[in-house]
Amino acid sequence: MDYQRLFQQITDEYASRLLNWAIRRSYSRQDAEDLAQEVLCEVFSAVTREPNIDKLENFVWKVAYYVWCRRLRRSKGRANEMSLEESMVVESDSDHSEAVVSRMVLNAELERMRRTVTNLSRRQRDVVVLHYIDGLSISEVARRLGTTEGAVKWHLFDARNRMRRELSDMEMERSFVYHPGRLSVAMSGEGGCPDITRLNESLIRQNLCLLCYREGKTIEDLVKQTGIPRPYLEFDLDWLVKHEFMRLEGVRYFTTFYISNRRDKQRLGEVFLSYKERCIDVLLKSLCDKEEDIKRIGFHGSAFPFGRLLWPLLVLYNYYSGHASPTLRRLRVSKRPPIRPDGGRYYPLGIDQSRDQQINPDGWQDPEGWNGQNGLVMHRFSETEALFWLGVYTFVNHSFEFIGNHYRAKQYHSLFRSLVEPGLLKQFDLEQKELLATAIQAGLVTKTEDGYSPQFVILKHSEYLRLTEQIFAPIVKTLEPVIEELAGVFASEYKKSLPTQVRTNIDWLTYVDISMLTYYTMLFGAGDGFLALPQDNDVGRLYTLVMTYNSQINDE
Repeated sequence: MDYQRLFQQITDEYASRLLNWAIRRSYSRQDAEDLAQEVLCEVFSAVTREPNIDKLENFVWKVAYYVWCRRLRRSKGRANEMSLEESMVVESDSDHSEAVVSRMVLNAELERMRRTVTNLSRRQRDVVVLHYIDGLSISEVARRLGTTEGAVKWHLFDARNRMRRELSDMEMERSFVYHPGRLSVAMSGEGGCPDITRLNESLIRQNLCLLCYREGKTIEDLVKQTGIPRPYLEFDLDWLVKHEFMRLEGVRYFTTFYISNRRDKQRLGEVFLSYKERCIDVLLKSLCDKEEDIKRIGFHGSAFPFGRLLWPLLVLYNYYSGHASPTLRRLRVSKRPPIRPDGGRYYPLGIDQSRDQQINPDGWQDPEGWNGQNGLVMHRFSETEALFWLGVYTFVNHSFEFIGNHYRAKQYHSLFRSLVEPGLLKQFDLEQKELLATAIQAGLVTKTEDGYSPQFVILKHSEYLRLTEQIFAPIVKTLEPVIEELAGVFASEYKKSLPTQVRTNIDWLTYVDISMLTYYTMLFGAGDGFLALPQDNDVGRLYTLVMTYNSQINDE
């Protein structure tokens, strides 16, 4: 039986009618609401044990009459001798005595209710036990606990709500107990990310961050929803707070970083699709119109077919525009990423990878073969020397060994520079020979008759300056009004949708979203035939690898 649908039907049809009925039998609106709520609670509990109810109308009013009579007995000072378990079971009569479920099912329901009672706060637990189990009247409970009758009524009302919600809560509980979510956390900024690595390696920490993102949760909430004992959760929660992935406010935990999901990605694609003609097509056409000027610069790799060359050009444009566009520069520097406990200066960015996420089936979805992007990875060694890589298309997860290792990247940078400037190095030492062999095996370098040739774009700093001044700068100026408009669109959406605790990062998140222009330009450009698609992943990952260096040989 679909209990949730049945409960909704009962609520829709009888909630207001029961309230009107209760008002006529109560001394105040508060008492009436309490009585009506108690009746609904009893009905919900009873129908879970009544698989076949012939006349729902009769059943509801029979329960209402039963609850009201029980209240009258209490109001006359007669101790309630019923147990809490019995108070949740409607007595059978001729209409439904044959429909009572088996004792096994009943015991399971009662066990669930016992567990619900033990999960109540101490004050609510005392109120429920004294009233239902010890049989004290509301006034007696108030005197025993040193509080008011109104407070006792409220606690009973809230406790009944919690017990009534048990079935719907169990759905969420089962979801996270048996089907835990998956969260992938990356960084946007500078520095290493050992804390992020430790978060990504722990499924418990991932799920705690997911559960506490949209609304704060107490540790009791988290125990219930994860099925994990409190002492174990306390350890991980303390770690998350200490490393600033969570914040504890009072008794509630809040995730402090942005987490996107599949629907967010769908909306992002829909925005860029709407700006394709005014932004992406302009960028691609402008680069294609300057093909001869670009090749004339003569950097290593400029002889690649232009459909292949567009990939690294877009990577470099992405980096340059982030510094040259007034809008992007404002967003990027308005709130510099904080220094994290692990020493890095970055914002964590989470991606919800849980299954069964709701998306619009008719909305934007990446074409087949496009698996998102890793974001721009950059190793900077000086103002003029760097390695760039953007993981996109099917090779998104097929990076190189040096991508996440700054020291290793510097070794490769030195090797590649020596290969494009043969006069710089006369002979390889043993370490460089081993590095060269690894690079050849990875497809980064091929052996030619004249020596060794890197299979990706490499520019001297002087060549990079010519590229940015002659090609990129005019495009950035042309697109600036559209970029400013896009920033307004993204910022407006974040102000409406972000949880309160992460709204201070709106400028940075807007900057990250606009940086995705490169990804969607590649995606749409490939679909329109501008960019050549790689034949396989190993070849494709070279397409977005770019290196700049400061030449030690006269450029002339």
